[in-house]
Amino acid sequence: MSTRACYRFIDRSGEGAEIVTVYKHSDGYPEGAVCWISKALDFAWPLPRFEADEFGAAFIAANKKSAQQRHAEYLAKAEREADPQIKAHLQRSAEEWKPGGRYALACTGGDLRVVNRPGMEAFKSYATDIEFLYDVTVKGEALHVTVHSTVERNGKWTIGRVFAGSLPEMQAKYGLQYLDAA
Repeated sequence: MSTRACYRFIDRSGEGAEIVTVYKHSDGYPEGAVCWISKALDFAWPLPRFEADEFGAAFIAANKKSAQQRHAEYLAKAEREADPQIKAHLQRSAEEWKPGGRYALACTGGDLRVVNRPGMEAFKSYATDIEFLYDVTVKGEALHVTVHSTVERNGKWTIGRVFAGSLPEMQAKYGLQYLDAA
């Protein structure tokens, strides 16, 4: 089952803040999210410059994969795998993503998308099944991330803070073990 999450990119606080929300369908737990946010840095303005819309676009550019990319990644993982069962599974997955495979056209969209509603509460009317919500902004010269766990039941949201700190602090806490594989 996928761990769904929304990422709010916020370029300043208070009245008039620009907020861009992006939905990611899978790997939204903090150990995955730290990688997705870190990867976006290669596509964004160098810090401390931070604009919500630009960083949201960088996040999508860094993390949205084509079928061809997924095919190549599964092949590379299979090549490195020593366990014959896992290797066979990875090779079957690669076949499903190659041109003509069952996922090649049908499954490349949807994993990442811009939430087309404004404001801090946009996720509530868009993705009621998310497990995590991330606020990404800049404080001083560093990227700052707040991680919230979320539960929605019958229109009532329970949101609890799990972590708040700089991106390097998040990297230290949750690691970057998925960065190369993602």
